Amino acid sequence: MVSKLETARAQFALNLLRTSSKGDQNCFLSPVSMSVALAMTYVDAADKKKLQMNQVMFSGTTSDEEVHASFRELVSKLSEAKNGCELTTANKMYAPKGVAMLSNFADKLSKHYRNSVHAVDFINETDSARKETNGKDAETTKQRIKDLLAPDVLTTDIRFVLFNTIYFKDERAEQFMDYRTEHATFYATSNEEREVDMMYLRKYFKYSDHPDCEVLGMYYKGSDLAMYVFLPKKRDGLAELENNLTGARMLRLIKGGQFTEVEVHLPNFKLEMNFRLDETLSSLGISNLFDYNKADLSNITGDRNICCSTAIHKVFAEMGLADPPPTFVADHPFLFTISDGKSLFFLGRFTG
Repeated sequence: MVSKLETARAQFALNLLRTSSKGDQNCFLSPVSMSVALAMTYVDAADKKKLQMNQVMFSGTTSDEEVHASFRELVSKLSEAKNGCELTTANKMYAPKGVAMLSNFADKLSKHYRNSVHAVDFINETDSARKETNGKDAETTKQRIKDLLAPDVLTTDIRFVLFNTIYFKDERAEQFMDYRTEHATFYATSNEEREVDMMYLRKYFKYSDHPDCEVLGMYYKGSDLAMYVFLPKKRDGLAELENNLTGARMLRLIKGGQFTEVEVHLPNFKLEMNFRLDETLSSLGISNLFDYNKADLSNITGDRNICCSTAIHKVFAEMGLADPPPTFVADHPFLFTISDGKSLFFLGRFTG
């Protein structure tokens, strides 16, 4: 059974997708990665900022203890060994040398998020500090995500840098190994057609048919993770489907369906996304965190005069995937997610 908190996180994921990019653009993000990073700042946050974050991220439905217990379980799941696919994450907070964390904050950060605070010299060795944090981020993501922090991001007045990196290597289930690829038409819009490399195979997948969309679930070998594709019935129906989806319905669609033989046509695609998360979060209602006069992170160091100056999100994905069976032809824009049925680890929109 899906909990209220899991439903709230799924709704937050959809809101992030809608706010971070236009509906006719490719988009790819990791709601889980973002949520873990934000939840780390939620630890011992002051009342006004905490209220904003609770309403936007958790729909105001959960207590602090429920929030941290849920993320403790999620971080533990992310750290488990996987068979057939790689999913790794690392949480790190960097602070200037000489800045002391309050013990209560440091203890909760370690207990719930397996994180500790690392001291670096932002003031005297700004560029070296940037290279150090970028190097650790690149290492976690197997060199897929490099130079997350541009040269102008770190300045001498920076007080904290919060890193949450997540890396996923797509090793498809055995049933997806013998596909063939052929050139095919992708109907990006009602007026635009593109040629794509279309993967084709006919095997057993999790599948369900609904009035407005078809849902295809493709599991990764030895894992409870699967890639789910939400294909609108109408070629130009992605915007309508995306606008009408709720987090609760998306999780129901993931949970539903049956394994059946399906003839699948799916584009082989690669997506990389980099955007300012602080702008997206502010527009969703989490603005105090980035406001020098309202952030109040005094429960972290005892100093009220600090805030989160910026948040950057960058993510990379490469996907290659007796009656007649259903035909699943993804030749027009669709939504997709990688999920275990409870959390949306990745969420994206492919428009060609």
